[in-house]
Amino acid sequence: MSEGRAALEQHKVDAWSGIQPFTTLSQMECGSREIYRNCLYNKAVGCLVVSEDFARKYPDAVLRVIRVYERARKWALRHPDDLEVMYADEAKLSLPVARVLLSRYDFLNPAIDRNDLSTLRLTCAILKQEQSVSPDTDLDKVMNDLIDMSFIIKEIDGEEIRQ
Repeated sequence: MSEGRAALEQHKVDAWSGIQPFTTLSQMECGSREIYRNCLYNKAVGCLVVSEDFARKYPDAVLRVIRVYERARKWALRHPDDLEVMYADEAKLSLPVARVLLSRYDFLNPAIDRNDLSTLRLTCAILKQEQSVSPDTDLDKVMNDLIDMSFIIKEIDGEEIRQ
């Protein structure tokens, strides 16, 4: 159990910002209430990250991983009940908790899209406002340097994924 969840459930704090599965477990097992959730900020879940060096040296391996993930994503869309059972089993969660958690993920959109980029830009503004990064940091350039869309445009399982 996370320390934040324990503190909330023991009434040591009035509110807590937590991550999954702890927030859903607290809601379902102890009656905690969600006071704010922004689905746009959950989009990072499921992003694949690779270093530029690795992608340059092993582009075929990167594409293979993307194809396998894409195959799994499509399987999940066709077999939601099986996915729930497998997820519950592997994560050691009850089936009802697994169902709630999986219902919060978007398996329909496999690629970073314009909305995701907009959310990242909003996050960048917050980072500057909170002085979490140097004021002279060009966060648009950082985003452009870090997000490589070239693999997304490659053909996956005979389909092309586009923005």
